[in-house]
Amino acid sequence: MTALQSPATTPPSRSLGLRALAAILMAVGLIVSGVAPASASVSQTHTRTAQTNGDVYAVAQVGTLTVIGGAFTTVDGQPRQHIAALRPDGSLDPTFNPGANGFVRALDGSVDGTRIFVGGEFSEIGGFLRGGLAALDTGGSVIADWTADTNGIVHAIEVSGSKVYAAGTFTVIKDATRRRLAALDVTTAAVYLRFNPWPSWTVKDIAVSPDGTRVYAAGGFSRIGAADRNGAGEVLADTGAATAFNPSKGGVGLAVALTPDGSRFFFSTTDNNLYAYDPAVSNEPVYAVKSGGDTQAIAASATEVYFGGHFRNISTFKVKRNLLASITVDGALTDWDPSLAGDMGPWSIELTADGVLVGGDFTRVAGKRQMGIAAFHGTP
Repeated sequence: MTALQSPATTPPSRSLGLRALAAILMAVGLIVSGVAPASASVSQTHTRTAQTNGDVYAVAQVGTLTVIGGAFTTVDGQPRQHIAALRPDGSLDPTFNPGANGFVRALDGSVDGTRIFVGGEFSEIGGFLRGGLAALDTGGSVIADWTADTNGIVHAIEVSGSKVYAAGTFTVIKDATRRRLAALDVTTAAVYLRFNPWPSWTVKDIAVSPDGTRVYAAGGFSRIGAADRNGAGEVLADTGAATAFNPSKGGVGLAVALTPDGSRFFFSTTDNNLYAYDPAVSNEPVYAVKSGGDTQAIAASATEVYFGGHFRNISTFKVKRNLLASITVDGALTDWDPSLAGDMGPWSIELTADGVLVGGDFTRVAGKRQMGIAAFHGTP
C-alpha cells in the first residue's frame, strides 16, 4: 500500500460517501428493479482436477505447482497425508509427497518460487520434527536448516519480500515470545524481534500491503499493536504498532483480502458480514455484504472479490448462492454462480494469472462430483 495517509489527520472524503451511497443504490436497484448482475470474468464451469477425500484448508500457487493442504489422506486415491501438489493439468504430482502428521492449514510460496512455507497443527512433516511451521522445496523435501517451531496452531502464512509472516494461536515461535503473529526471515528463519503486534487473541488470517509496509490481521482479538481493535487491524510491518486505521464495524474476524494495489481491505466476521474498507481514507466501511452464513475465504483482484463459506444465499441481494460467489470491488453482485454442494464450503481461495482456485469442504460443483479442490479458468 503506497502513500498512506492517517485517517486521524485526513477526514473521510465526500467522494467516499458518494461511492458508498452509489454502492447501496446499486444493491437496491438489483433487488428492486431486477437489473442483471455484473458479468464475471471467470468461468463458472470448473476444470477437472484431482480430488481429495477430506477438507482442503489451504491452496497456494507456487510456480507451476498448485499446493494444497488440509485434512485429507488421499488425493485421487493415492496416499497423501494432509499435503499434496497438483500439476498444471490438474493431475496429482507423483513425486511431491512430504506427508504431515497433523492438519495443514496455511500455505504460501517465496517470491522466487523456490520455497513453500507450510503451517498447521503438525509436529512432524517430511520425516522432520517441526512444530506447526516448516519450509519445503518445490520437490516436497523439508529444508533442514529452516526451523521455526511454534507451541500452537498456525492458521495463516503470508510471504512479503524477505519476510514470512505467521499467525495463529501460538505464544512462542523459535524460542522467542511472540503472541499469535510473528515475522521471520525467508532464508534463515530468524525472528524479526522489532515486529511485535501482540494481538490479544487468536489471529485467523493475515495480508500484507503490496509495498510491504502494512500488515492486516483478523481474528478473535480485541487489541493489537497496543491499540483496541474489533477483530481486525492494520499494523506497521517494521514494529507491529497499530496505525490510525480503526474499522468502526467488525467482530470476530475470519478472513481477509486486499486489492492488488492495496487500497481496499476486505474482512469477514462471524455475524455473516463481509466488510470493505479504504484504510487510507476512512474508518467507516465503504459497504458491507451480508450472507446467510459465515464467509471463510476471500480473494480480491483489481475488479472482483471472490468469497466463499457456509452460506446458501446472499442476503444483501436476496439471491441464492451456494457456498461461493463474487462481487465487483465496488460491491455489485456478479452473475458468477458455480453452485457448490457440501457442508462448510470453501476454506481457501487463491487467484492466479488465469483462474481461481478454491479449496474447502464440498463434494460437487454445478452438480458434478468434485471433492475438496476446484479450478475455474479466466482472468480474475
